[in-house]
Amino acid sequence: MNKKLSLLFLLFTFLFITSCEVVDYNKKKPNNFFYTKDLYNKVTSSENVKVLLFETNLHKEIDVTTEGVDTVKNFIENLKNESFISKPEDLSEEAPYKFFVDIDEDRYVINVYDDASVSLHPWDGVYSPDYINTSKVYKAYNLHKFSKYILKK
Repeated sequence: MNKKLSLLFLLFTFLFITSCEVVDYNKKKPNNFFYTKDLYNKVTSSENVKVLLFETNLHKEIDVTTEGVDTVKNFIENLKNESFISKPEDLSEEAPYKFFVDIDEDRYVINVYDDASVSLHPWDGVYSPDYINTSKVYKAYNLHKFSKYILKK
């Protein structure tokens, strides 16, 4: 009986270890726009995209898929290499607005801190978020202004 339990334990341990994906958390992020590029590629190639706007103060969630998909695409297309920055030291802990972009089985989070600061990452990302200075983004594609506009409707 003891041998059977030991064998069963080894079998489950082996199955658990081999079925888990090994992720190297010490690996360096390939570039500072890694997640943004990934999101853009998925948004432009998938028909199954949903965008939700979440206002963190009131915990209000609004489906903005109709306007949001094009706004997110245009926002990303309007970014330049110099838009991607290191994490600002004075960045608030909590973003007043968050966009959740669902594409098939993937979910991305875009934290909108103010007119000039955004971070972007997948729900289950391994690397640090992409930090983006949005001060030179065309005003029609500024996610902070878009969020305020949607919430006033």
